[in-house]
Amino acid sequence: MSKTPRAAEHYSSLKLDLAAHFPDDMDAYIDGKNRFVQETEQKALAWYRQKGSSQG
Repeated sequence: MSKTPRAAEHYSSLKLDLAAHFPDDMDAYIDGKNRFVQETEQKALAWYRQKGSSQG
């Protein structure tokens, strides 16, 4: 996320929201973070594949 400040800001905001909504449920907090990370990873991989195919 260091290359995408907007995603980093969203992740930070998400963590604060999750902590507020699930103060006593670490599993729910982690699940919420994991969903965001997986979605962000899929977008990054798609971008990388597209970038690679346009260079070849």
